[in-house]
Amino acid sequence: MRRWNKAFLFIILLTFMFSTLICPLSTRANAIEVNKEANVNIDRGELTKFVDDFFSNEQVQKSAPGAVVTVVQGDQVLLNKGYGYADVEKKTAVNPDETLFRVGSVTKTFTAMALLQLVDQGKVDLEEDIRTYFPEIKFKNPFKEPVRVKHLILHNTGFEPREVKIDDIHGDFETYYPLEDYVKGNFPPVIRKPGTSYMYDNFASLLQGYLIEKVTGKRYEDYMKENVFSILEMNHSHTVFSPDLLKNLATGYDPVLGKPIPVYNVKPTNLPDGGMFTTGGDMAKFMIAQLNSGTYKGKSVLSEKSIQLMHKYQQMIHPKFPDTTLGFEAPYSLISNEYVVNKGGDIPGFSSDVWLVPNKKIGVFLSGNMMGGPRLEFYNAFMTKFFPQEAPKYQYLKTSKKKLEKFAGFYRDLRIKTFVTEVKSVGNGKIQIAHSVLGKNTFRQIEPLVFVDKNGKYLIFHETKGKIDYLKYGGDVSYAEKRSIKPFKDVSTKDPYSKYIQTLQIQDALEAKKDGTFGGKESIKRAEFLTVLLKATNIQLSNNPVRFTDMKNHKAKAVVQTAVEYGIVTSTSKTFKPNAAITRQEAASYIYRVLVLSGVQPMDAKLSGSTDKWALDSVKTIVALKLYGPEIKPKKDGTVNYQSKKIMKRQEATALIAKVINVNL
Repeated sequence: MRRWNKAFLFIILLTFMFSTLICPLSTRANAIEVNKEANVNIDRGELTKFVDDFFSNEQVQKSAPGAVVTVVQGDQVLLNKGYGYADVEKKTAVNPDETLFRVGSVTKTFTAMALLQLVDQGKVDLEEDIRTYFPEIKFKNPFKEPVRVKHLILHNTGFEPREVKIDDIHGDFETYYPLEDYVKGNFPPVIRKPGTSYMYDNFASLLQGYLIEKVTGKRYEDYMKENVFSILEMNHSHTVFSPDLLKNLATGYDPVLGKPIPVYNVKPTNLPDGGMFTTGGDMAKFMIAQLNSGTYKGKSVLSEKSIQLMHKYQQMIHPKFPDTTLGFEAPYSLISNEYVVNKGGDIPGFSSDVWLVPNKKIGVFLSGNMMGGPRLEFYNAFMTKFFPQEAPKYQYLKTSKKKLEKFAGFYRDLRIKTFVTEVKSVGNGKIQIAHSVLGKNTFRQIEPLVFVDKNGKYLIFHETKGKIDYLKYGGDVSYAEKRSIKPFKDVSTKDPYSKYIQTLQIQDALEAKKDGTFGGKESIKRAEFLTVLLKATNIQLSNNPVRFTDMKNHKAKAVVQTAVEYGIVTSTSKTFKPNAAITRQEAASYIYRVLVLSGVQPMDAKLSGSTDKWALDSVKTIVALKLYGPEIKPKKDGTVNYQSKKIMKRQEATALIAKVINVNL
C-alpha cells in the first residue's frame, strides 16, 4: 500500500468535511412554496452562451481546471459540454461523454433510488426498523422510536457522527474492502431520538448500500450496474475503481496547493455514500428519468410514486426552509423562488452538483476536478439568469430583548462539533451571533423563528414544546443543538480563563473531577492534553492498535494512536509516558503540527527566555498567532517569553486549544 503524505491527507480530509458546511442559506423568503407559472423554455443558444461566458471567467477556471455541464429539459438534452482540462499537464480536454468524474455524495441519490426500487418491489418497507434487515448487528438506541429505513435517507437517524478516517483514503488498488466489514467495524450508537433532527450522515447513506446487499444477496456495485446503470444506459458509470477507468478519469486537483492529487482508492471499496464515477452524458439520462416519472426511453427504473417521494421534502426545520427528500436536499443557496431539489458532492479532487426543477422539467449537472469548485456560484448564476425573481420584502418584527432571550445560548453543530454559534439577545427584533468559524453577525427577526441579516442570509430556529432546541446557520448539512453546560465549581465567570474553559466544555472536551471542580492550576498530563485536543478538533479516532507499549491498557490509547497516524506525535520511542506532565513547548509542538497539517506555514516571532531548538518553530508560530492565555504578557517591543520549559497548567491548555477552534477568542 502506498504511504501517503500526512499533511496532504489532513488538508484533504478537512476540506472534504467542511466544503459544504459554510454556505449560509440566503435570499429566499418562501423556500418551499411551488411556483406554478407556465413552463420555462430555455433557448439552447442562450444557454450555451451563458455557460461559455461563466467558464471564461479567470476565477472560475482557477476553481475548476476542468468541468462538464449538462442541462436537460423534458426528455431533451439542451447542453452537454466540457470545459477546460481533464489533465492540465497533458492538455487533455474534457470530453462530456467520456471523461469520468468522481461525483462524491451525488452517489447518495443513486443509492436512494436503488433502495426505493426494493420498496417498489415490496422487499423493503420505509417505515420498518432497520434491525429487521440486519438483526446480527447490535447497536445502542435508548429511545422507543426505532431507526427506520426512511431515516437513513432523510438524514435524521440520530446516529452519533461518523466521519472519514485517515486510512479510508488510500493507495491500495488490489485489496477489496467489503462493505459489511466496514459497517460492522464502525456502527455508531443512536444519541438523539430518530426522526427529530437533521444531520448530514454519510454512514446512514453507506448503510443503505449494505441494506441493498442484505436484501438482494448481491454486492452493491453489481446491483447498481444491473438495476440502475443498465436500465438507464449509463454505460460509462461505475461504483468501484478499476485500472480500466484510468484512461478516461479526470485528474483531481487539491484546492490549497493547486497540484494534482494522486489517484486513490477508498474504504469500503464500493462506497455507497460517495464512490461513483460518471460522465455528463450519463447524468443526462439519469435526470431525464427523474423528470419523466422514472422512465428513460420507455424503460422504467423507478415508479412514479417513488420519484415523487424523491422530490417531496419531508425533513425540515421550518415549513419554508426544507432539509431533505428521499434522495435529494435543499439547495445551498435560496436564490430562486422555484421548487428545487439538489444534491451536491465533494470528494478529494472533485466537486459536483445536480439539481432538478421538477415543475419545469429542468435538470442541471455540473462536475469539476477540484474540491469546492464553482458549484455554488454556478447555481446562483444559472437560477438568477433563467428563473429571476424580485428581492424578498421583509416585515421586520420589533420583539423585545426579554422575549428574544429564549434564543440566547450556545448551539453546537450536530456533525462538526467545532462549529459553535453563540446567540445573544439585543432587542427590537435583533439578535447577535458569534460563530466559531464564520465570526460575528447581526440578524433581524422577520418571523417568530426566522431571522435575516443585511445580506439576506437566514438564521432559522426550531422549537419543541415552547423551548428552542436547534438552529440552522452556516451550512445546509446539519442543525446546531442548543447546549447547556454545568459550570465547574472552581471556575467563576470572572475567571480570566472561563471563556476558554466554557468553549471546550461545549465540545465535551473537558471532564470535571469527582468533586465537580476543574483544577485549572494543576499540571496537565501528556495523554490528557492530546485527549482534549482531539475532542476539541473533532478528529475521528483510529481503530488501529496503539504503537507505544505503555499505552496498551490506557484509556487514551486510541487518542494517542490517532495522533501518531496524523503526525501530531512524532516520537520514535517505544514508550509514550502518558501520565508525565507536559511542558509548554511540547504542547506548542502538538498544536503546531496540527496547524501545519492544516496548511499553516511556519511564522516568526521575537522570543525571550529559553526554548529548545527542536521547539523553536512551534513556539514562534504559536506566539505569532497569539495562541496563549493571560499567563503570557508581551513586552512593549513585542518580545514574548513563552515560558517554554515550564510545565503547562490545565487552564493554560484550555486557552491554547480553544483559540485554535474559535476565531472569536
